Amino acid sequence: MIQDVLKEEELKDRLKALKKGQATMELENQEQLVHSMLAHIGSIDSELRDTYIYGSFYEWILEKKLARPSLLNGVMGL
Repeated sequence: MIQDVLKEEELKDRLKALKKGQATMELENQEQLVHSMLAHIGSIDSELRDTYIYGSFYEWILEKKLARPSLLNGVMGL
């Protein structure tokens, strides 16, 4: 099911909280988060784009947090 895309500021706040350890992936709507990240991957907000979107994808792929097929399909565009 396609989730509503978060606005840039809300996405940035959620990713920032995850990075600081104030939230966990288990408590987040992961599909909505990934879908929103893909929707804003070309943002002109360099902090959102470079630090939080690119950085989070990098970390999650290395830590295998995107191992669920539905999340990987979203990242790979399948």
